[in-house]
Amino acid sequence: MATFVPKQMRTVSTERLVNLMGAWSAGPRSLQQKLTLTLRRLIDEGHLPPLARVPSERALARALAVSRTTVMGAYEELKTEGYLSSAQGSGTWVDARQLRHLARDQRQQLFPWPHRLNPPHHPESGTGAMGMVDLSAVALPALDLVREEATSIDAEEWRGLMSAPGYSPLGLPLLRAAIAEHLSDRGLETAPEQIIVTNGAQQAISLVMSFWLEPGDTVAIEDPTYPGALSVLRGCAARIVAVELDQDGFRTEMLEELLTSESVELVFVNPTFHNPTGTVLSASRRRRLAELIEESRTLLVECEVLRDLSLGEVVPPPSLASLIGDGSVVTIGSMSGLFWSGLRIGWLRGPKHLIAHLGRSKATADLGTPFIDQLVATKLLARVDRAREARRQGLREGLDKVTELLGTHLPGWSWSPPAGGPLLWLRMHEGDANQFAQVAARHGVLILPGPVFSVEERWADRLRLPFGLPEPVLTTGIERLTRAWNEYSSRHFPNLVAATTCQVVGDTKLSPASI
Repeated sequence: MATFVPKQMRTVSTERLVNLMGAWSAGPRSLQQKLTLTLRRLIDEGHLPPLARVPSERALARALAVSRTTVMGAYEELKTEGYLSSAQGSGTWVDARQLRHLARDQRQQLFPWPHRLNPPHHPESGTGAMGMVDLSAVALPALDLVREEATSIDAEEWRGLMSAPGYSPLGLPLLRAAIAEHLSDRGLETAPEQIIVTNGAQQAISLVMSFWLEPGDTVAIEDPTYPGALSVLRGCAARIVAVELDQDGFRTEMLEELLTSESVELVFVNPTFHNPTGTVLSASRRRRLAELIEESRTLLVECEVLRDLSLGEVVPPPSLASLIGDGSVVTIGSMSGLFWSGLRIGWLRGPKHLIAHLGRSKATADLGTPFIDQLVATKLLARVDRAREARRQGLREGLDKVTELLGTHLPGWSWSPPAGGPLLWLRMHEGDANQFAQVAARHGVLILPGPVFSVEERWADRLRLPFGLPEPVLTTGIERLTRAWNEYSSRHFPNLVAATTCQVVGDTKLSPASI
């Protein structure tokens, strides 16, 4: 009996599937068993929807750095179970019978960090679930200030907190006032009514994009960029247009060209200590971006989560919101970058009428952010200067350590020194980052490859490496990366001769070839 071949199928690229799979190869069982389990889970959860064409056996095997027989065996088992179908000349796809009754947003919202669902990290050993070292997250350890303020809440503060009803979608009034004062002190005049407190910056991004965008709306975003923003935009079914970066940040001339040719509903930028490159949008480009936003009446979303993480040489320029009328810009901030990644307190600053609308969306989502966390955040904002200095010292030490380790173990890799933030945007010079990340996971270390950060799945020679982690984590992680690289390069580039010194790119223009 001939296999029914659907006329319309959506192709899932190899890069997208690899990103969805996360740390699939960790743990016991054979590679084929783990691959089968992972693909089955992605289908069950709706990440691979019915009639989605999956990569060929050869392409997926190459991307995962496994044998073709491993992929072939997994595909055959899933066909036997009714998860996949295939036909000569038409490829392999998710069987239509696998339709799950999921809500639209559950089908479309792609969770970009599946390995985050693992058990908690164990900081003393530098390992997490199944002995993995996690270099995939910008997860900075807590400053001592967090413990000090969390344990200093006195009886009067507890009574005041407990007297509140417990539901406050816009945020605790004390914290909204503290955030407004914090922003005003750095030159961005802000009233408490312009603030909504969120469960981290990720929720802030989701709130504003989900409210503002309709399916098919055009959004301009940096490339590379923060993958959490890409995930939300894909969930909104937006048309995402990449704008390149160079050493001065977001290329405003490319945005200007886009704005003259079509209607753009939203522009997303990470202007200060950009994730993942560590660049800063120059003063002249900030002014030009402000002009373009006001002329086009496009909504600008500026994410300043890493703004306070200067390495000492660069003073953060004024926020874009200080250059633009309040009706056209939303600024996103967070406590997690400066104080502790586990303190899930973020905020949105915007025009009062928009904040009121977003408050209703926030109430629908979760009725508000935990009061105790908000009280701790309020107390911490009074100690921002001390926190900045403590974090700056830790990041400098981490950068020095990573520079030493890379120079010793991986001298053929290069990077541009970041102006700030906790990240290195590494260039491998040889090989494919998606493939290498798969080999690294099998050596017990998670790291994000460049295509995760791209609208168009570019940056296949790039890896993002956080250097703000404890020294044992960095040491163990880079040692494992080295073993993984030795295996990967010996297999793919047996004649490759490593450089004898660490290559650090200084004034190289940040282009698609060298960023």
